[in-house]
Amino acid sequence: MTRRYRMISPDGGEPDGEEPDGEEPDGEEKEMADVEKLSDAEVTARLSELDNWQLRDDKPLKTFTFESFVQAFGFMSSVALLAEAMHHHPDWSNVYNRVAIGLNTHHLGGITDWDFSLAPEASP
Repeated sequence: MTRRYRMISPDGGEPDGEEPDGEEPDGEEKEMADVEKLSDAEVTARLSELDNWQLRDDKPLKTFTFESFVQAFGFMSSVALLAEAMHHHPDWSNVYNRVAIGLNTHHLGGITDWDFSLAPEASP
């Protein structure tokens, strides 16, 4: 089976793969080609809207601290399910009870609306 993917649009919508009934998607979702990198000014403005996210290594980054490794890993698992549904996967690391999440739209080589759609959803 051939799969095609699109990101959900920043304003919502469902992730897309090949439609099970063979129908075309309803057009509410943005095609990957429709999304563009944000300007530095746009990134700065959008970053200020997020709680405790900062720009580091050219990507929004936030570090979460949990009471235990199990809680940190559970958080990563929940974000992994969300990220997979969005077809937008974070750069992240886990050291014991800390999880650092960095967001970047890799295929566009920068920060896009998709990153700012995932950021507020990636919270414990």
